[in-house]
Amino acid sequence: AILDIDYHHGNGQQEIFYHRDDLLTISIHGHPSFAYPYFSGFEDENGEGEGVGYNMNIPLAESIAPTTYRKALARALVRIDEFGPEFLVVALGLDPAKGDPTGTWSLKAADFEKNGSMIGELWLPTVVIQEGGYRTRNLGANARAFFQGLAVASYGSSGRKVPKINLLNEIKLRYLPVPEDIERVRSLVTKTGFFYDYEIPIAVELVEERLAKGEASGYNFIFAESYGRVAGYVAYGQIACTASSYDLFWIAVHPDFQGRGVGKLLLTESEKLIAAAGGTRIYIETSHREKYASTRGFYERCGYHLVSLLEDFYGPGDAKATYCRELVPLKKAPSR
Repeated sequence: AILDIDYHHGNGQQEIFYHRDDLLTISIHGHPSFAYPYFSGFEDENGEGEGVGYNMNIPLAESIAPTTYRKALARALVRIDEFGPEFLVVALGLDPAKGDPTGTWSLKAADFEKNGSMIGELWLPTVVIQEGGYRTRNLGANARAFFQGLAVASYGSSGRKVPKINLLNEIKLRYLPVPEDIERVRSLVTKTGFFYDYEIPIAVELVEERLAKGEASGYNFIFAESYGRVAGYVAYGQIACTASSYDLFWIAVHPDFQGRGVGKLLLTESEKLIAAAGGTRIYIETSHREKYASTRGFYERCGYHLVSLLEDFYGPGDAKATYCRELVPLKKAPSR
């Protein structure tokens, strides 16, 4: 991960890594409405393609208190801790200092020491690359203070102190697919490693069908997003020729988010929506191979029970297991 704490936006690192998901870039800087380079560093610039969710900009106002800066830094550190990098590169700018001719903020030596300490508490192998800082009268004192805080926290701590967050607090649900989801779903399903090659185009087909026909397609979606990135999704619909039975066609969670409650969140939300639509049963099909034992265990923990097992369905020794859960349909409000 790269953490840029220079007064100006880290536009170079953003451009280099904007399409990559193996490196997280974060920049804390003056808002581009007044700060150089003016054309980049807006909050909605969060990556493209595979890089969506791996670029984070935290633009701040022209005049801020040191406490405001530390709140922004804490937000960045929580994101880094969630990403879990092998090492951290800090692009250290000392131009947030009071009196710097290129900045408008007022950080003093004591503030730089606190910032260094906060970064050190990540307990990560860290390399610091000095960038800005142009008021020579306090440049040395601020640099010394930053490294003092970083060193004491890094070597005097017994472990990471970054506050842990509930990942689900950062998850937002979206219920309508957009054209970009075609490739997002293809990438996500491929990365899980749980589906045959011939199954992946089918997952994409469902998205395309929904985009082309809307509700008439019979396919409904829920997307779980984290920092603009699709962490997982579910596709479901009513089973043809049934009164109130539904099929959960797809549920997939990106490997980075597995085991963190995203699958449970998606499943629970789909159950609520199906019940609200009058559904009474949900069916889920999966392989009975050993590789899928954790998947079957997940369904069982969520209240689903095995109702059928078709031997050699997918191939020799690869049976199809069908799970079911009965729902109590929600009563719709009477029409007025």
